[in-house]
Amino acid sequence: RGVPPSECRPWRAAVARDWRHLGRAPPALRGDRQTILEAVRQDCRALGLASKKARGDLGLVREALRVGGGMTLAGATETVRSDRDLVLDAVRMDGRAISKAFLQKYREDREFVMEAVRQDWRALAHASDELKSDRDVVLEAVKQDWKALQFAPEGVCKDREVMTVA
Repeated sequence: RGVPPSECRPWRAAVARDWRHLGRAPPALRGDRQTILEAVRQDCRALGLASKKARGDLGLVREALRVGGGMTLAGATETVRSDRDLVLDAVRMDGRAISKAFLQKYREDREFVMEAVRQDWRALAHASDELKSDRDVVLEAVKQDWKALQFAPEGVCKDREVMTVA
């Protein structure tokens, strides 16, 4: 069932050179924590090439977030992407990670959206319509870049303070 050590070394070396080799590695190595983390260090998309069991391991995904950043969340299973604390950690690393959250409720959660927008104004694009209309949320995004106005409804865009900040 496992991969003999003599076969592991070349695969680990291949993944160390190029994360995409993880997708062609034997199934046992696609579930190997060390190999997965090495691949994720190179590119956050590598988690998506890991075994389903590994992508559903909350501890491994949390570790992968630390080495690969918030967008690593995209490779996790739906169950893991539904974990509130994990998603909030990912959003704190990269606001755009809110787009990878499985549950819509996070896009409707003011705390999540504000945290995401603080990290990256482009996260406003993934907020619920109600929060895109929230003056404070839009102001937070506009403080970073006036282009955030493209995601806000006309009424908020006409707000004097929002326009002054933009």
